[in-house]
Amino acid sequence: MLNRIRRLKGRSFRELRVRGLQAINAQVERLRVYANLPSFPDFDRTKPLGTRSLFDGVLDHSRASSDCVHRTALALATDDPSLTASLGRSAADIRGGRISLMGLGPLSLGNPPDWHRDGQSGIVAPRLHWSRIPYLNPSTVGDHKILWEVNRHQYLLGPALLWNIDGRADDFTLVQSHLASWE
Repeated sequence: MLNRIRRLKGRSFRELRVRGLQAINAQVERLRVYANLPSFPDFDRTKPLGTRSLFDGVLDHSRASSDCVHRTALALATDDPSLTASLGRSAADIRGGRISLMGLGPLSLGNPPDWHRDGQSGIVAPRLHWSRIPYLNPSTVGDHKILWEVNRHQYLLGPALLWNIDGRADDFTLVQSHLASWE
């Protein structure tokens, strides 16, 4: 307790206010998660809780790609002819459960990935609210940066671009399955 008080010494009122609000928000979020209440304002609240989905209407084939995105992807492929082949190799790796992150080379994470497992150490983070996980403890979560990176979904840009270039449904399905499985 005394250490906590010492850490407050020298902090500005603004920092204390921000940190206090962050702690309060984490507590409120925990209550919402445990009460199974929707935390997204765009949910259709008229649907029963068990039938709501974050992806309601979002991953519809007809709306997933705009003309602008499609034209940009085609322009990139035209500008760099090797892009489509490179994206195809990346998508094949992802289908095989291997994702390249942070220059570490392909890590075996599964298809769709185990969102809580560090692909390097194999350690699975506990299924707790994020504010209760000691993410700096490698024996508990492995390398938290790997977990964070895979959960950013940036690796899905390749298959999404590939789908916009060649229109193959399996590339769209790959992206959709990963997003839908994210927990």
